[in-house]
Amino acid sequence: MALTKLEENFRNSGHNHARLSKLVPYSGLILTVTCVVIFLVRVYILEPLVKRFTTQYKLLDQAQRRSFINHYVAASIKLILVVVAVYPAVMIISGHKNLQSSFGSQKITYGDVLLCVFEVFTSMYIFELFYREKVSCISAAHHIGAIIITQTATVLFHDPKHRQDAGLEFVLCLLWGIFDILAEFWPHAAVIIYRTWPNQHMMLANIFLATAILEVIGTVVETVTVFSIFFSLWKEWTIEFKVLSPTLHLLFSCAQLWGARVFWLMSQQHRRAADGSIVEEVASNDAAPAYQQRIVIGKEESCKDYKNGEQM
Repeated sequence: MALTKLEENFRNSGHNHARLSKLVPYSGLILTVTCVVIFLVRVYILEPLVKRFTTQYKLLDQAQRRSFINHYVAASIKLILVVVAVYPAVMIISGHKNLQSSFGSQKITYGDVLLCVFEVFTSMYIFELFYREKVSCISAAHHIGAIIITQTATVLFHDPKHRQDAGLEFVLCLLWGIFDILAEFWPHAAVIIYRTWPNQHMMLANIFLATAILEVIGTVVETVTVFSIFFSLWKEWTIEFKVLSPTLHLLFSCAQLWGARVFWLMSQQHRRAADGSIVEEVASNDAAPAYQQRIVIGKEESCKDYKNGEQM
């Protein structure tokens, strides 16, 4: 039913997805202000609170501290986006509303809200790329791809030749973004718990296993949903996006599944550590995006975790 309604909206020559928002000319300013706000919150609120209430923080090296703070930033932003963005995104994807529909006020539209959401989403990944000392190749590719695709979906509304693609790409970005926010929140939470209670091996084993399972389920559901919408609107796409959209989505799905594998391996390592065994995992090469973890006998541990050289 939702797909049918969405198809009708796009196949209507006068469909209201042809315009995004009156705020599009100010999207760069919105992105800049969002980045500044993230900086201020990190420096004056988040870091002081983490230093004061997390006893393990002082035991981490500089790279691990930056990674730890980044997980807090990303988790916080994703929680905010869940509250703000999920409802309008679902209404647009289901076809019950369009981008020019009023959102609680005649002056504010669904397009206005979602444009701001896109800029906040983009700023989150920009912050991580600049703030973390070590970022794996897979994480960097995922974040750069997300930034480019999100901004492209916004900019295309300015190009009359690709305005139809813009609406379609925007809907797919919304769908992908919902799954990214919901599915990728749990890895942030898992790492925060790990850094806070690093010696609770059995608890961590269960958390990492649950995270891996959720990532797999989320990726499968996301792929089925995205491709259902993509192929239902096949005739509406130009040839460039018929090739680029599914290719990029498959690359993102592979990255998510690889992340699930990483958390499954960590779950197994902590389960063995909880049993009092000696565990020593070393990546075979720099290209293997797996967490290398060294856990010493019993429940006493001194460990560093990496994802393709990236400290968690």
